[in-house]
Amino acid sequence: MILLSKDTSVTYFCLFLRHQLSLLFACTFLIHNIAQGQTSITQIEVRVVDTQDARISGATTTIESPILLVPQIEISDNTGVSRFLSLPSGIYSISVSMEGFETQHYTEIKIKTGESRVIITTLKLARLIDQVDVVGVAPILGVGVNPNHVPSSVSVIRSDDLETRSSLSLTNTLHKRLGSITIEGTTTNLFQPNLRFRGFTASPLLGLPQGIAVYQNGTRINEPFGDTVQFDLIPQFAIDQLQLSAGSEPTYGMNALGGALVLNLKNGFKNSGFRGELSGGSFNQFAGTAEFGANSNSFAFYIGANQFNERGWRVESESAVTQAVVDFGYRNKFFETGLSFTHANSKLNGNGPVPIELLEINRSAVFTFPDTTENKLSFLQGRFNLVSSKLWSIQMTGYYRKLNRHTLNGD
Repeated sequence: MILLSKDTSVTYFCLFLRHQLSLLFACTFLIHNIAQGQTSITQIEVRVVDTQDARISGATTTIESPILLVPQIEISDNTGVSRFLSLPSGIYSISVSMEGFETQHYTEIKIKTGESRVIITTLKLARLIDQVDVVGVAPILGVGVNPNHVPSSVSVIRSDDLETRSSLSLTNTLHKRLGSITIEGTTTNLFQPNLRFRGFTASPLLGLPQGIAVYQNGTRINEPFGDTVQFDLIPQFAIDQLQLSAGSEPTYGMNALGGALVLNLKNGFKNSGFRGELSGGSFNQFAGTAEFGANSNSFAFYIGANQFNERGWRVESESAVTQAVVDFGYRNKFFETGLSFTHANSKLNGNGPVPIELLEINRSAVFTFPDTTENKLSFLQGRFNLVSSKLWSIQMTGYYRKLNRHTLNGD
């Protein structure tokens, strides 16, 4: 047994008390340092809204500063907020971006120790960077559009190709040249077929679902009653360029559901000189064409005519078609103007089918007749084209069209 004196006990007690006080001081210092460290951390909160104060999620917020090793990136949540925690105090730059909106930039943002900054940014719709060209076609002459820029199928046939096909009617030429066109000889007449294009019809017969618009020098020549098309009144010999556009195009007007057939006639500027052609065939068929064009400086003149006669291979099936075109034109470096006149006179017979028993007796017999249609057309057109630049032009057209039609049907 060891006995301690009173002085020794007091000494040990003092040492124990000092140890406890040192431990308490150390804990207090540690807690103070932790709290001081937490309060020295900078926080930045970015709230993203649009021009109507609606919150935007998915926006990218980037924070940069010289005291950061790498930029910090956050995506705004469903509430439109991006939070950056545990940042040291310093000077920051912030950018907020999102596809379709203008990028917002903030620079020289000073954040003090322990500060929590809230930044509200408004994103505005960005300007269109990519150019969108809407290309359409029109039934009149313009500055010209590359067919590759038109969002539909466009077929173009020029006068040279029309002449080399050696067809007497426009519909036969289209049938030979374009695989998407078929013709039906319901009336058995060369100038009165049904033209089919991708399920749509252009025909002189009433009652069919017409769906192809036909234009001549910018003027629609579908008849007002039934939208029928009189192919015998179209001067094929005087066509300079033919354009067939597929699909519905509002520019061509009502009932152009299947497409549009645009015909540009010849003038003296592009067609100078003389051309003549004669042909004949069975059943007293005769066809003759003559045309002449000339130009001098700013003036041009064109005239052409065509005559077709046929007795027909069936009884009472004779037909005759006369067509003539005259055109005057003037142009300079700023504009072009002109006046054209089309005359057509036809007498067509298109007798219907006959019973088989009658065909066995005579292949050229008809069951009922007559089925005669007489057309007389006077068609005056004026045109004006002002070219203001390589991309802009103004076209105007006016016309007077008179058609007398007489039909005698024995059915």
